[in-house]
Amino acid sequence: QLRTQIGPREATITGRIVRLQSEADPSDIENALGTREIAVLWSSEPDGDIYVRAALDPIEYLTAVRAHADGRAIELSGTLEKRGRRWVLSSPSGLRLLP
Repeated sequence: QLRTQIGPREATITGRIVRLQSEADPSDIENALGTREIAVLWSSEPDGDIYVRAALDPIEYLTAVRAHADGRAIELSGTLEKRGRRWVLSSPSGLRLLP
């Protein structure tokens, strides 16, 4: 069975952060080396509930850590694409905490 290829599209996702991963010290905002990645559980209209990964800069990553610790949802915009089995939001921007 062949999988349908889904092209990249601009999207704004909302949901709770379900995973945090950092190769660098997450509190060291001066260190731009290493990746800081989050996964958000998003209820997408066309695709259902999907886990979306996004790599963040150090300051946005600390905001994401705070959101995760407080159990708050976030909003994040970027280019959504499916890479193999994974959904990725590239060029993420506009991270904000939702009430």
